This record gives sequence, structure tokens and C-alpha cells, in this order.
Amino acid sequence: MQNQLNTFGDNPVLVESLARHGVQVLVVGGLAVHHHAPERQADGLDLLVEQSVEVARNVAAALTSINVRPEFTEEQFANARKVQIKLKLLSYYADIITAGLEFDFDEHWRRADDAVIGRTAVKVASIPTLLALLVGSNNPKQEADIALLRRVLAGR
Repeated sequence: MQNQLNTFGDNPVLVESLARHGVQVLVVGGLAVHHHAPERQADGLDLLVEQSVEVARNVAAALTSINVRPEFTEEQFANARKVQIKLKLLSYYADIITAGLEFDFDEHWRRADDAVIGRTAVKVASIPTLLALLVGSNNPKQEADIALLRRVLAGR
């Protein structure tokens, strides 16, 4: 049985809309850390997506279908250094992000764990992926996540 990930508000509606529009999401951030280390409390939903024109088009369609107006163009999405779409409005508490053009989304997708949000299958970033995304952070919460993930990895 796949791990059920619990999230806030209408985030399951967002995840289902993204899936329905063909957007592969990789759960990262606090919820992914919680997946690997249950003592970590998650405070939002961070969804990593591939950075391409096609994904931008599909993300925009998914957002539109749940009455959220996309505030980016396909070109802005595909060509930015990194993308962060903040959806902390209405009843969503989520961000859709990219890790940059050099990030090999397919490779990290293959290494991810299977899970479910609501009734929608998702992938949760592996510990090495999370560490790669967090390394170099000087944010105290992210530094704590790095230490926690390293302890979990060392205990395996």
C-alpha cells in the first residue's frame, strides 16, 4: 500500500488537477521530509515540476480548471532560472516550483517513492534528491531538514 500524504485545504484538488492535465509532480519540501522522517511536521505542499514549455502549458491549464489565474507565460516558465508559483491563496497552501534547467527531473522521478495525496498517485523525492535541493541553504528550517535527512540516511 502506498503512503497516504496528508496536506491542507484543497491541496488534493490541486494535485488531482495537475495529474488530470498530465503534469508529473515530485513532492519536495516539508511534506517530503515528513515522508522520510515522520517526526518532521509539514506546513505546506511543495510540488516540483519539470521546467519546459509543455509543462508550463499544462500547469496553466490545471490552474485555470480550478479557478486560479496563472500569472506567467510559457516562455517565462520555460526560460527562468527557477520558477516558484505561490498558491497560498483561497484554500490552497502550496507552491509549484522548478529546480532549474540543469535539474534532471526524469532521473529524480525514477528514484522517487510512490505515495498518494487524496486519491491521486504522486512521487515523493528521495532523500538524496531532497539533500541535493537543500544543500547550500542558510535557512534554519532547511538546515534542520538536512541534518534530519542525513540522520535517517545514516540509519539505513
